[in-house]
Formats: sequence, structure tokens, C-alpha cells
Amino acid sequence: MKKEVLSVKSYVALQALGDNLISLSLLSHLKGNVEIIGTKHTKNVANIIDVNRFNISVLFDDIPGFYDIKNKGLLSAIKDIFKFRKFIKNNHINELVFEKKDFRVFLLTFGLKINIFSPIELTNVYLDRARNIESAFHQKIKVKNCIEQHKNIRKILISPVTRILEKNITHEDMGDLINILSHYDFTIVLVDYSNSYSVFRDQVDSYITGTSLIDVKKLIIDCDAFIGPDSFLIHLAYFYGKFVYVIFNKYSVYFLPPGCEECKNFIIVSANISFKKYLISSFKDIGLIEGKC
Repeated sequence: MKKEVLSVKSYVALQALGDNLISLSLLSHLKGNVEIIGTKHTKNVANIIDVNRFNISVLFDDIPGFYDIKNKGLLSAIKDIFKFRKFIKNNHINELVFEKKDFRVFLLTFGLKINIFSPIELTNVYLDRARNIESAFHQKIKVKNCIEQHKNIRKILISPVTRILEKNITHEDMGDLINILSHYDFTIVLVDYSNSYSVFRDQVDSYITGTSLIDVKKLIIDCDAFIGPDSFLIHLAYFYGKFVYVIFNKYSVYFLPPGCEECKNFIIVSANISFKKYLISSFKDIGLIEGKC
């Protein structure tokens, strides 16, 4: 009699905090336990959003070299590829669900006799990953839209930085943002991890630096809205049902939480347009502010 081979299916979550959060928030809708291959960051994100029923195998301390070749180098990438493939073989995994579809998937799985599920980028990162997870796990996932409520917002949390310098809100644009919100008497809380925006300390109601992600999570839950660049915190605020507004330095709305593009809860900075005038117009269009500024 031919021996039955058990199907071992694992979700691969090895990328940045924001990617982990998007994937884990979608996986949390599934019934039953979920096997995940991740990093210490993946484990931390699961703890932050209080999803502890995942079985997360921590394969790497940080983002592996094959997802960060620029900073970690080719040798590190090759070593981490072999480490991943060895883990798949040793644990008899025969189905892998990936967060993205790119050349890395080929390098990680070439020659392995496994089924691969990876999303096709069509409309939105949440919707595309949800479809992929549904296909892999044969369960439906309901993806919520970002909230459109602007009328009762009084307390706004701002975090201008990300791990990618080019995404950060510039000091000049930050000054305009605070000036506009202050004019309309919003309560402004500024989170500044690196203490690089301390010049605005006296222009906001609360200035917080040197804090942890758990502390920022509590601040997000306590606020009415979150404003910042495309980052982990935007997706965390969306996860907790807060109004979010994204400031992009380049066009990349594919990574907006679902519904934000339709609600126009974002702005794309342009050298050809006055940021302050553009932001005032945008805030008025969505109903966040009224009257003259």
C-alpha cells in the first residue's frame, strides 16, 4: 500500500513589518491554526496585534539577505537561500504561500517538489493577498474598507518617518501640516523615533520620542486619526479602524489600505505644486476641515 503523504502548508512572511502586518491581519480571518515561516519581526507583529494562535517558525532574526541584497550583500543572500531551502526539506513542507510573486520565489523553490501560491498584483495589496490566501486555504476572507468618517476627528497622531529615508515627510512639509492642523484646533500628537523632528516639539500638544511599537499601538488606539507616510503604522492604524491619511513622496497607492483611494485619503507630494495649498484643498475635499486657512 502506498504511504499517504501529509500536506504541510506554510505561509512565508519574511519581509518588512508592514508586509507582515498586512499578511497576518488577513490570515487572522482563517479558522484553525496557520503555519508561518517568519522572522523575529513576524513574531513581534503577531504579538502587537494580539494574534497568538499562529505557529510561527522563526527562521531568521531579521529580514533575510535575499530580500535585502542592497544592504546585506550577495553572500548573505545566498546563505539565507540555502538556509530556507534546507528548512523546507527538513520539515517536509510541500505547499508554500508567498506574500509576493517575484524572482526570489523561483530561487527559493527551484527544484523542490512543492505547490506554490503567490499573488498576482492587480488592484490592491490587501485584495490581491486575500485572493491568494483564499485560493491556498480554501476559506473566504472579508476585507474591510478604511473608514470615511471625518466629522468627529479631534485628536490626530502623526509619525513622519519610516525605515526608508525617501518616504519620510520632509521638515518643510511637516511644518505646513502642523500649521494647518493647529489652525483648526486639532489636538496633535507627534511621534518621533529618532528625535529628528524636535524642532516641532513646541508646536504640537504632545511630542513623544524613544518609544516602542507597543506604546505607539496604544497611542493609535487612543487617537481619532493617523497621518503619516506609507509605513507599518499606517497599516496598524487601519487595522484598529482609525481614519488614516497618507502622505506619499511618489505614486504608490497600490499599498493603500482598501478604500482609501476611492475616499482620497492621501496626497502625492509634487515639486510643481505648493504642498500647503494642495494639502488644504485635499483636507477640504474629504471634509476634514472647512472654511479659510
